[in-house]
Amino acid sequence: MKFIKCESCHHFNPIKSEYQIFCDACGKKISNNFKAWQQKHPNKTLEDYKTIIGVDKSKSKKPKKKLSPKQFLQRLTLGFLFFVLLFLGNKYSVKAFQFFHELAYPVSELLDKDWNRQYFSKKQVSFESPYLLTEDKTDLLLADEVKAMIVKMNNYNYNENPLFNILMTTVEYNESIGSVNLKGASNGSISQAMEKVNGTDLYFSDTDTFVNQYPALIKKGNFTSDGNTIYFKSITCVKNNLQMVYLMAVWIGENEDYEQLTDRLIDSFDVR
Repeated sequence: MKFIKCESCHHFNPIKSEYQIFCDACGKKISNNFKAWQQKHPNKTLEDYKTIIGVDKSKSKKPKKKLSPKQFLQRLTLGFLFFVLLFLGNKYSVKAFQFFHELAYPVSELLDKDWNRQYFSKKQVSFESPYLLTEDKTDLLLADEVKAMIVKMNNYNYNENPLFNILMTTVEYNESIGSVNLKGASNGSISQAMEKVNGTDLYFSDTDTFVNQYPALIKKGNFTSDGNTIYFKSITCVKNNLQMVYLMAVWIGENEDYEQLTDRLIDSFDVR
């Protein structure tokens, strides 16, 4: 059996018919479907398409060492972070990593407690959290043209739980970029993160909202990777066209406590 990979959700669709245009998983159009491909190759048949374009699902993934939950979330979180910083399509690399530590207290006990409000960016950004986010000093080797676009950038995270992570990034861009693409940054961050962990079968929903008077987008969904279901929820807010704040939580496996914690975290998010 040969498959065609969906560019939107990374699902492998079995090639069954010349009329197969949409992904079985997410319902979006497969850009390189047989009909589109045949327009460029009018003398080719469906069997040719299977041979040339189709992939063997079992051989499409490169052999890799299985990641521990700690390493997995580390790589996934960095995937979200990097695209937010470079959503215009530039390349980057990582110089250093941090490793996760075991969480000391059960999450369920935190849901009934009062949380402290944490402030960032001279108290212009804040939210309530039971976990303290600290500034991430990871050195990103950015291209000169990317650095020229960024006036100021700060990254914060909580990474002491092997199954749950919180990330926040604040970026102020140079006027030369025009304005920040809110939906583009939010959507692209997921694709970039999934690529880093060979994710497939992406499902998510978007909710347009405002944080005070500033436009924002809440994204919630899940995908699969290495036999795990990965859940995430994020909010992206754009202030005055050139300042962006991105807050995201991600966890491995279905967990009602993590979901409630994240809902409360994002509900308390404030930008002034």
